[in-house]
Amino acid sequence: LINIEQIDFSCLHRLIALNLSRTTLKQWRNFSSDSLRILDLSSNQIEILHSSPFRSLHRLEILSLADNPLKEIDSFEGFFRLVQLT
Repeated sequence: LINIEQIDFSCLHRLIALNLSRTTLKQWRNFSSDSLRILDLSSNQIEILHSSPFRSLHRLEILSLADNPLKEIDSFEGFFRLVQLT
């Protein structure tokens, strides 16, 4: 798995946690969910993180980006609601 272009999980109203760790993901864009609270993107290949996909995750509280070779985060605007960021 390299890139997630558009995934709409809004029809999964009970989706609370999503674990995409260790999937060799390189990009994260255009994700939508009304219920997601925990997102694990750890141990992937994400180098550049765009905040725009996280702005639509209004209930997101916990985001794990640990063990990614992050070089750039374009803005922290989408992360203000987080209770935990690793």
